[in-house]
Parts: sequence; structure tokens; C-alpha cells
Amino acid sequence: QEDLEREGELDAEDEEESDEDDGDVDDLEYLTLDLVNVLPPEAWKSLLQVLRSREGKALDTNRKNQELRQEVSTLRKKLATASTADALGMPPPRIDTAPGAPCREPASLDAFATAERADLERRVAALAAERRGMAQAGDALDEDLREAARETLAFFHDADVAAAELPRLLATLAQWLLWATKSEIAPSGAAGLLAQVPEELLLRAHSLALDKAEEARAGLHPAAFSDLPDCSPHALAALEALPESGQAQRVGLACLALGSFASENRNSLLEDGGRGLRSALAAAAKRPHHPEVQAWTLAMLAACAPDFPLDAQGAAHVWEGVGVVAGAFRVFRNAPWVLERAAHALAELLKVHPRRGGTAASAKQMRAVLEGVAASPGAAAAPLLRRRVAEALAELDRAAVLSSGCGGGGRSPRDCVGRGVQGNA
Repeated sequence: QEDLEREGELDAEDEEESDEDDGDVDDLEYLTLDLVNVLPPEAWKSLLQVLRSREGKALDTNRKNQELRQEVSTLRKKLATASTADALGMPPPRIDTAPGAPCREPASLDAFATAERADLERRVAALAAERRGMAQAGDALDEDLREAARETLAFFHDADVAAAELPRLLATLAQWLLWATKSEIAPSGAAGLLAQVPEELLLRAHSLALDKAEEARAGLHPAAFSDLPDCSPHALAALEALPESGQAQRVGLACLALGSFASENRNSLLEDGGRGLRSALAAAAKRPHHPEVQAWTLAMLAACAPDFPLDAQGAAHVWEGVGVVAGAFRVFRNAPWVLERAAHALAELLKVHPRRGGTAASAKQMRAVLEGVAASPGAAAAPLLRRRVAEALAELDRAAVLSSGCGGGGRSPRDCVGRGVQGNA
């Protein structure tokens, strides 16, 4: 009975440690949210640069600490089992040796404990030696990747030039996302390079792409994005394979958002009932308080919305997208760049499915939220935010008109969007 109670205590301790880890993650997310809402933009950018430089190593160290903790827990449970067997006069359990080697039968409980303790000490020593080696190497890449890393960082150095070369930028990001998912490369530092992708570069590239998209709609550059590579498979694979890496999530979603300006990339996300889009939204939902992850998710929604199908599946995408938008307005009240993306995404969603989007927006009380943002002091200093909020409010008005009087005569929702306001004026 005492042994059973001891094992129960060990399990309870392990559960408490797991709960503490989950609590630490939640606390970190809330701390990040507080910093976003409090720090000036320049201070926030400087802090992000410092955090990105160390996140890769911190995640790897945390993983190894977890493995060591599991080893200690396993040893304690084995010792409890062995003590029970010794008390009952049974032979102690066999000791597992190296893979493929036969198990040894210890002569006594002391021999069993000594062998297990020696094995644990060997593991701890190996981990310590590996950490010392990592520190001496400075998390450097393997020799065969160093040249590629130098070229990549040199390309990123001039943000204006790199942002203007969107095809090369997307191809470079997709290549490093692919390498980061390879187990034989990632431990050598491939995943760590994602932390060195400047957010300012990605924002600049997105701004230029938005300008080109507006020109393309006006007929000035109809083939503006025909040369973009299809980076969706690599980005989706990285989102799935590296859920604990905030940098992989950030860069992966940015890659999807920037690539979605091309119809081929949008088709990759929306095929098979929107499986790729749902996968990206599910990955972003795990980090609801991460401003960059949520901002790139909203940018992806805004870019993909024009190609949503005019059926129940497309309506479901719009409903889910409005939920993401409402969550961003609720969480990032003092982050203008996130709110600007959210308002833009809402306007694009309402253009495609005005009735479904209008119903979802009404359920989330988006009109009151948008009017509150428009009247806030922060909007006065952010002209692009004011513009996006005005566009979203206009689309809400249009959706209300369409819901009340348009839709007859076999016209599609897109037909109504272009004519509803004038027809009801």
C-alpha cells in the first residue's frame, strides 16, 4: 500500500510540473500582450530582435530539460517498483542496456539502483557536454550551410531591395522553412536563422505587394504576381512540424500571406475544401496573443478572401475569418498595425459573402468595435488604420443593404456587392 501511495505521489508531482509548464506558457503570452500594448513601437521592435536571437536555443534547451525530467521520473518509478519487488522477495527488474544488447539481471536492489543511477549520470554528463559544445560553437550552422546563411543575411540586410524582389524573397523563406523541418539540419541552426528574418522586411514587402495588387485591379499591371513561387507546401509543412517555434510560425504565415497575392498560391490553400487554409488558421489559433502571428494570419485571410467559393464552404471560411478578426480587435486594442490588418481582412470577407459575413459581424458587434477604434486617439495618428476601418464600415453598410433588398433575379452576392448601394440609393 505504501508503495502504491509513493507511485501516486510521483505521478502527482509530474502532473504538477506539467501544469507549471503550461502556466509558464500562458504567463509568457500575457506578458507579451502587455508589452505590445505598453511599449512604443521602436522599443517593441528592439525587444523582438533580442528575443528572436535567443528563442531557438531556449526552445532546444527546454526540450532537452524535459527529456531529462522524464528520465528522472522514470528512474524514480523504477526504484519504487524495485523496492516493492525486494520487499516481497521477488527478483528486481531487469536493467535495459544499449539497444540490441541483452538485459542484465542485477543481483540486488542496490545493484539495480546503482546501474540506473550510473545510466542517468551518463545521460546528464552527455547533455552538459553537448551544451558546452553548443555554447562554444555559438549555435553555428554546419559548414555546408554557412555560405547559404551568409548570402541570405546579406540579402535581408537591405530591406528596400529585398522587399522589391518578392519572388526571390519567397523562394528564400520557403527554402529555409524546408531546411528547418529536416531533423538532420535543424539542430545545426537552420531553424535559428528564421529568427533573423527582419519583421520590417516582411512588412515592407507586404506594403509593396498591396500597392501592386491595387494597380493590378485597376488594370495597370495585370500579371504583377505571375512569377511568385508556390511556397504554400513548405510553409504549411513548417507550421505543422514546428508548432513550438514562434519564429517558424511567424515566417511560415508571412510566407503564406505574401504568396497569396498569386492565384496559384491561393488555390493551394483553398483546394480540398480549404484544407491548407484551415491548417494555417489552426496553427495561428494556438498563439492568440502573438501579435505578429495574428497579423500575418489576418493578411493571409485578406489575400485569400476574393477566391472563396460562393457556396456553403466559402460561407464557413468567412464565418471563421470574422471570428479571427473579432479576436484580434479584442486582444490587440493598442497595436495599430494588427488592427489595420484586421479591418482590411473584415472588409475583404464582407465583399465575398456579405450576408454571411454581415451576420457574423453583427454577432460579434463589429460595428460598435470599429466605431470605437475610429474614435480612439490611436487612430488619429494612424492614417492607414483609419482608412481600413472606414472601408470595413462601408462594407458593413453594404452588407446590410444587400441583406435587406438584394439577391433576387438570380444575381450572385458578388454581383450585388458592386450594385447594391447604387441600386438602393
